[in-house]
Amino acid sequence: MENAGFIKLQNPYTNKVYSTLRKNLNLVLEDINEQNPSDIAYVYSGYAPISVRLIQSVSKSGWKSISSSLQLLPGEAIEEVQQLPDGVRKRRGSITSSNSATSLQGERKVTLVYFLGGVTYAEISALRFLQQDDHPTDYIIATSNIINGDTFIDSLQSI
Repeated sequence: MENAGFIKLQNPYTNKVYSTLRKNLNLVLEDINEQNPSDIAYVYSGYAPISVRLIQSVSKSGWKSISSSLQLLPGEAIEEVQQLPDGVRKRRGSITSSNSATSLQGERKVTLVYFLGGVTYAEISALRFLQQDDHPTDYIIATSNIINGDTFIDSLQSI
């Protein structure tokens, strides 16, 4: 269990980091209606996946709105904004997409979300919820692996 990273000595800094992230990003919600959800936290019965909460925050307010939280996380934050070629923009307003919300509200942003190491079905579900929840962004999800209970246990066998 120690080799897998499940058991290790308590570090007071780690506990403070999680507490700060939980508060700043509103990761834990007490009252969740799973039958009629109003927040991405429904996917884990009250816990919002930090990956999706970060994506939600960035798409609404940009990186600067969560810069203090990002500084607590390992690694760098990278944002790459690309302009769509004219041919792609015209395609998005075509007859086949005329029934979509884009025809009434203008262009929607397209965001590629890549999960390096893997993504759970719950995280995918939370992103799909974001897309439906009056959110002007289409998400394309790419990953190196889909993680579920079986694949997680299988990965532990190699440790």
